[in-house]
Formats: sequence, C-alpha cells, structure tokens
Amino acid sequence: MTSYGLLAALALTFLRGPVDQAPAGGCDPSAPLPFSVSADSVDVQPGVVKHPPLRSPRTLAMAGVTDEVLVEYDVEASGTVDRCSIRVRKSKRQGFAAAATAYVSGLQLTPGVKDGIAVRTRVQQYISFWQTDGARGRHHIF
Repeated sequence: MTSYGLLAALALTFLRGPVDQAPAGGCDPSAPLPFSVSADSVDVQPGVVKHPPLRSPRTLAMAGVTDEVLVEYDVEASGTVDRCSIRVRKSKRQGFAAAATAYVSGLQLTPGVKDGIAVRTRVQQYISFWQTDGARGRHHIF
C-alpha cells in the first residue's frame, strides 16, 4: 500500500459519521450506574482543579474537520471522575469522541456539594474542537 493509500485509510477511519460512544474499556455498559445527583440540583457544582491537555486528533485537525462533543460523566464525592460513567452523547466523529473521553478521564475536580455534603454528581459538558492557523488543530472547552 502506498503512503497515500495508508493515509486515505486512516483518514476514513477517523472521518466516519456520528457516534454514541460506550463507556471506557473494562466497564460493563449494561451495569447500572450508582445514583448521582444532577449538577443542576447541587448547591455547589463540581469545579476543575487540574486537567490534562486536550488533544485534537491529528488526522482530523489536518483535514480541517471540527466537532462539538457532548460528554456526560459522574464526579465522585472525592472529586475523581468515574471512568465507567463516561458517555459521549453527541459527536459527529469517532476521533473527537475518543479525544474528549480521554480528556474527561484525566480531570481532577472538586466534588459537587448538596446540603454541605460532597455528593456524586452527574455532569454534562460540551467540548469544542475547532480549526484556526491552517493545518494546526486547536480546541476550546466550555
């Protein structure tokens, strides 16, 4: 296979259509999640203490492809993200869904607080991947 053929095959792998990504590896997608309080119902919402770098998939960034990924996950009372709770609810491209999932997996947060007690909290977050500067991928989190 020529280098162009290999690049085309990789690009097609990353440029596939919409996804609804299952939980992280090692998690049983059919297992019920523990009870979580909605982020709208807590007195103090979880906040980011530390985050890993958010990396755009190189092939997609070079192709100028953008996406807005909606990720839902549970923040434990300790402030860690329950990796088995991570769900991609909206994404046009598998590559961006995987990048958003990897990002969320590495978050360190303050927990949600309800009535003065740290509680497991369900969060929904949009992560936007957009393009500027030619072929260099950039991203935005909001």
